[in-house]
Parts: sequence; structure tokens; C-alpha cells
Amino acid sequence: MTRRRGNDLGALWVQLARRPWTTLAVVSPDPSDAAARLARALAELAGTQHRLLEASDASELKLKLSAAQGVGGPEGGAAEVPKHLRFLLPIDGALDKPASAELLAACDSVVMVLEKGRSRLPDALSTVGLVGRERLVGAVLGIP
Repeated sequence: MTRRRGNDLGALWVQLARRPWTTLAVVSPDPSDAAARLARALAELAGTQHRLLEASDASELKLKLSAAQGVGGPEGGAAEVPKHLRFLLPIDGALDKPASAELLAACDSVVMVLEKGRSRLPDALSTVGLVGRERLVGAVLGIP
């Protein structure tokens, strides 16, 4: 079972790595640590090929983005974020946190993680509404 999960996670990372994004929110509608666990696992999988930095909130994300834009830019100016540098923002319990909308607005792509036996369809649909379909890359089913 662990082997299958590793393979599934690897396939997810391959699909995500192919897409153009700089900031990826891993969001869960449930108040658990599913998004944080998935974000950590993705960061481990990315290894040194892609630098993934985790941020805990929108201010930390903006700070890290600003610092990354200054890397190689003219006097810390508005250079683009290096392509090998990407940011993950795990958001658990998105529907219960008033700051979720601001956090999600700071990300250009979103993956939703749902939990078997825990996540409810109305909550998942509300989360899609909060995220916006245009930024939702997909959803994964995590098993508690």
C-alpha cells in the first residue's frame, strides 16, 4: 500500500511539474492536516530538481516571492521568479478560515485534497467556488 501511494504521489508531482505555476495552494475544505501533509510530501518528491519553498500564510508567501524576484534582478528590481523556484502554500480547513480567500488569491494554481470518509461534497463544491475553477488544477483523494 505504501508503494502504491508513493507511485500515485509521484504521478501527481509529474503532472504538477509539467504545468506552468509559481505558487501552488494545496487546499483542504476539512479542518485536518491533509493539505500540510500533501504539501510536505510534494516538497520531498521535488527534491533538488525543483526548489519548493513552503509558506504558512500570505505575508510569508509575498515576502518569499519578493526576495526571489530580487535574485538576479537589477538592484533587487522586478525580475521574474526563477523557473526552478516554486512555492507551496498548504491551507487546511479553508472554509473555516476567514483569511483563506486572501491566501488563495496569492496563488496562481490550486490542488484540492479530499479525505475519504471525512470530506463532504457540499464543502468540496464551496471550496471550488472559493478557489475559482480557472485556478483549480485538480483534486486528489487522500486516505486518513
